[in-house]
Amino acid sequence: MDAYYTRHFVLTRIEGFLNQFSLTQIANLKTKEVFTLLNFLGNKIYCITESGELPASIMPINEMQFLYKTDTMSIGGLKSHRVEVVTDHTKYSIYYSRQIDVKRPNITTPYHSINYVLTDFRIQLSHLKMHLTCINHERLETDAGLFLIPEDYRAVSKQTMEKIINSLFTKD
Repeated sequence: MDAYYTRHFVLTRIEGFLNQFSLTQIANLKTKEVFTLLNFLGNKIYCITESGELPASIMPINEMQFLYKTDTMSIGGLKSHRVEVVTDHTKYSIYYSRQIDVKRPNITTPYHSINYVLTDFRIQLSHLKMHLTCINHERLETDAGLFLIPEDYRAVSKQTMEKIINSLFTKD
């Protein structure tokens, strides 16, 4: 997975299956809208979520409590601070870094109330449980076009997008 952060946008992208699949989320940090783009075998679709709503197929985590701890560690070359996440069913740690200055960088995750870039966290996309860790970071110039929806993508509803994403992760 790759992630790009600017003052007003966050883009995350997962690519796989010999470039036959890509899932991209473009978050507009000003409007709090998130565009989910899916390209599977040349079928290119996108959907828009309402302000403050999680992107298509990102599973919410209910009843979370955050316990901010004082210990830190280096993750991907970034000084990262630990947060213990407590839910009704489990307890685990996630990490964030204050070294990347972006406001509201986590609106595409269930951890949207953490105001710093996450460097190590858990997330569930449809039926796929993931543990994401920053391996490397670098500062670079990005083309503003990266944060636009390509013209060859067609709009679908969030429900349609979730149905398609869910079908990609199940055998049914």
